[in-house]
Amino acid sequence: MNKSFGDVWRGAARNSNEAAKASNDATSSLAKGAVDAAKDTADALGKLGTGRIATGRERCATAANGAPDCRLAAERLCKSKGFGGGNSIEHETFEKCPALVLLRGNKKPGECPIEHAVTRAMCQ
Repeated sequence: MNKSFGDVWRGAARNSNEAAKASNDATSSLAKGAVDAAKDTADALGKLGTGRIATGRERCATAANGAPDCRLAAERLCKSKGFGGGNSIEHETFEKCPALVLLRGNKKPGECPIEHAVTRAMCQ
């Protein structure tokens, strides 16, 4: 069976149109997947909140049981940077010695109390 040139040309055009449609469908599917992935990423980032990290140094109060209570210090640190409340994420412990003890060069037990301070806080 001999096909005419016109039949061959129409067949090639039909195959070309089908290939273009399949390519267009695949591209649309990929684009939709990319949009969905971007939306999911934006949603996940939104759930992290609008927290900011504040650095500084706020001394922690001593609780009734003698342990440091750094919750208020973290809030003060955040408020000093223009934020609302916050939570401590880093603190340090140090001795606070009077100048005379340091100049004397020998400290006696109890002369340099141990204190705690918040140095970083996650603020809201």
